[in-house]
Amino acid sequence: MRDTPNQKTSGTVARVSVRETLTHIASKRSALMLALAFGCMVYVDVGFKTWTPTFLIEKFGFAPEKAGFSAVFYHFVCAFVGVMIGGRLTDRLALHRKTIRFEANAVGLLLGAPFIFLMTRGSSEWFCFAMLGLFGLFRGIYDSNLFASLFDVIKPQYRATATGLMLSFAFLVGSFSPTVLGFFKMRFGLPFGLASLSASYVLGGVIILIACALFFRKDYEGQKHEG
Repeated sequence: MRDTPNQKTSGTVARVSVRETLTHIASKRSALMLALAFGCMVYVDVGFKTWTPTFLIEKFGFAPEKAGFSAVFYHFVCAFVGVMIGGRLTDRLALHRKTIRFEANAVGLLLGAPFIFLMTRGSSEWFCFAMLGLFGLFRGIYDSNLFASLFDVIKPQYRATATGLMLSFAFLVGSFSPTVLGFFKMRFGLPFGLASLSASYVLGGVIILIACALFFRKDYEGQKHEG
């Protein structure tokens, strides 16, 4: 596209090397910590999607088709609401508060964590659905700011690579989740395994808060001056 930031006024594309791209990304500590936090989030997401249907079958006697539907429907309906609320609100606040996207990511993980834990504790299926929904609401707030927060600290010409690397890393981490929860199921029971996912959300939220407090200003201002 002719008006993209990484294009020269002559109309020729400004090419960047792989080494230059990786060096830029590696220099942004806040971006690296966003990737770590995203790994924590995907670890939860993959484990939750894999094992929640089994949990509903064992706890409430659901048929497999009802368990599969219920495990994700209430969660993602509320996640859609969270995306719409979180995205619109942070887009407005970002004009005056540069750290708002990082803060929204942290809020989404930290406030979502209790509902992952509570999902496994109620005796009513509707209580479980409500907790899945609230978990989804805050997950949506996180999702709405995930890549926007990354772009706050990465220059435009490196963003596609940074996004791809962050996705690859996060889903590599997430691939271990079903196995770990399967081990927990055999040793401690499936409710314990699913509840343990809340700790990963808390860890991710804390990582983002540290990145925001220690590295964001330098990384954001560096992008501003370099761009």
